[in-house]
Amino acid sequence: LQLANDTRPIAAPLVLNDGSMMILNSDRIRFSSVDGRILWRIILPQVAVALTGFQGNPVVTYADGSMQIVNMDATLGERWTTRVKLDSAPLVVGDLLVFHTPDNALVAIGADRRSVAWRVENVPAFVQATVAPNVIGLMSAGHTLVTVSTQGQLLNSTPLSDAPFMTAAPNGN
Repeated sequence: LQLANDTRPIAAPLVLNDGSMMILNSDRIRFSSVDGRILWRIILPQVAVALTGFQGNPVVTYADGSMQIVNMDATLGERWTTRVKLDSAPLVVGDLLVFHTPDNALVAIGADRRSVAWRVENVPAFVQATVAPNVIGLMSAGHTLVTVSTQGQLLNSTPLSDAPFMTAAPNGN
């Protein structure tokens, strides 16, 4: 699948069970067949930050924190709100979706995709992230490494001289 530069995805594509995929840029969703043909497009009513799966359905998440089912017939379905403004694609942490917010917090949306499981304040926007079984590592543009437990506790904030390579240790850290 080739997309023009002005339609670059803002998050990883959502790959469906049959190998087809949905691609999100900030204002539209494209549904592509396995061989890369665009089958349909949906122009979204507002800016989106994520396209994820929930109970077997694609779900678009908007910057205002609302989420909406994407139907396979190119229509939008049920919509609900988390009441949290968001500014990043999510990190998948178990069954949680972890987003950054415009007020520099990290927020985990629960498995029900409606409730906030936890919130950590004073987390700068990040340019690199690694999710390990026990910890989330975030690297800011200014090379500050922030570590947060997968239960939502700020563990450490450490300035570094350069961006590191991050991966999970055998013990899950």
